Order: sequence, then C-alpha cells, then structure tokens
Amino acid sequence: INIIKGAFYIYIEIAIIISVALFFSSFSTPILSGIFTFAIYIIGHMSVSLLELSHEMKNEMLRTTVKFLYYFLPNLENFNFRSIIVNNLKMDLSYCIYVFLYGIIYIVILLTASCIIFEKRDLR
Repeated sequence: INIIKGAFYIYIEIAIIISVALFFSSFSTPILSGIFTFAIYIIGHMSVSLLELSHEMKNEMLRTTVKFLYYFLPNLENFNFRSIIVNNLKMDLSYCIYVFLYGIIYIVILLTASCIIFEKRDLR
C-alpha cells in the first residue's frame, strides 16, 4: 500500500510541475517556459539547500532573498517518499495530509494565477 501512496504523491508533484509550466506559458515563450519550469523543478528538489545556504550568508539582504525563495518556491522534496517505501516504513498520516494539502493549494494558486494572466492577454 505504501507504493500506491508514493505513486499518488509523485502524481501530485507532477501536477505541480505541470501547473508551473502552464503558469509560465501564460506569459512567456515556449522555450523560456520550458527553461523556467526545469529550473523550478531543480530548485524545488534542492530547496532544503537554499535554507541551509541562507544560514551561512553574511549579507542580510541576500539572506532574506534566499529565505524568501525557499518559502515562495515549491518544496518538491516533500513529495519524496522513496526511502520510506524502500525501507517499508510506516507513513505518518498527519504529514501525508500536510503534503497533500500543500500540493493542492500550490496547484490551485498557480492555475488561478495562470487563468488571470491568460485572460488579460490580447491574442489579436
């Protein structure tokens, strides 16, 4: 059953990436949308490193900027349950609910922003 749960959270992660791609494609060119989406994917899996990096910075403005990016960009490592599945450990229900709600809220915000931006475009 852990494999099914893991696959479900991978599905939510993919839905976040798709909503990021739709968001960027609502105002950017296809190539830039792909590059931005790929960058968000990489940064989303390395977001814990962003927080650690912010603790090491001496410049307060740069530290604040990096912390803002950590909290603003999606933390895709939340959806990584590989070690739990491989080691056949019990999944914490409260954490699973938190990750599910985090993903759904992120998707809804991105898709809403995409719709708003796309409606204001002049396609003539």
